[in-house]
Parts: sequence; C-alpha cells; structure tokens
Amino acid sequence: MLTEYIEAAMRHATYEIIEDDYPHYGEIPVCRGVWANEATLEKCRIELRSVLEDWILIHVRDRAPLPIVDGIDLTCWSLTDEEMSARLEELEKL
Repeated sequence: MLTEYIEAAMRHATYEIIEDDYPHYGEIPVCRGVWANEATLEKCRIELRSVLEDWILIHVRDRAPLPIVDGIDLTCWSLTDEEMSARLEELEKL
C-alpha cells in the first residue's frame, strides 16, 4: 500500500526549469511542502521521491493527516503502537 501511495503521489509531480545552480525543480502539490531541485531532471525525480518518503515517515510518526492520493488513504491514527512501529519499519526499508 505504501509503494502504491508513493507511486500515485509521484504521478502528481510537476517539474519546471528555474534559474538556479540546480535548475530542475519538482514538487508534488497534493503533498504540501514536498519539493526538490537538482542538476538534472532524473536526479530531481530521485530526490523528490526521497523527500516524499521522508515526508510520509514524519507524518506517520507524528500521526499527522496525510492527503488521500488517487483514492489511497494512509490514515493510521487508529493503529496500535505495534502496528505503527511495523508501518514505520516498512517505510524505512523503502
């Protein structure tokens, strides 16, 4: 489910060229605060995915709301501490 969520969110990524030493800028508007910029588009995609994964981890750890992306809902406040730990371990393996 986590992989599907990440892949769905990445499909919502937008990219543009900016005037910067790292001119390739990408963001995922549905995931507020998830953005990256890099020297190449491919590096930007890789960094954006990494930022997204960290953003999800932080939200899960803090039990903060996550947006539903393409019908995928990772809401997990009803999880037990053991279930939450298992989910965090799964995310860390990505």
